[in-house]
Amino acid sequence: MDHVERLVVLRTETAAFEKAVRRAFDLGEPVPAVPSCPGWSVTDLVRHLGGVHRYLAHVLRERLTVPPDPAGLPPRAPGTARTR
Repeated sequence: MDHVERLVVLRTETAAFEKAVRRAFDLGEPVPAVPSCPGWSVTDLVRHLGGVHRYLAHVLRERLTVPPDPAGLPPRAPGTARTR
C-alpha cells in the first residue's frame, strides 16, 4: 500500500468513527458507555483514537518509514487530556 492509499484509509476510517460517535450521542445519554471497552465512555474512546489519528497523520504527513520519537510528535490540542 502506498502513501496515498494509506491517506485514503485514514480518512475513510476517521469519517466512519465520527459517524459512529455522532450516532452514540444521538441516543440521548449524557456520555454513552462503550460496551466493547468496559469502563470507557465514548469521550475516553474519542480521546484515545484522536491520539492514534494524530500519530498516524504525523507518520503519513512526514512519510516516515520508522516509528517516530514520541517527543517529536506535534503537541495535542489545548485542553485535551493525555490518552489512557
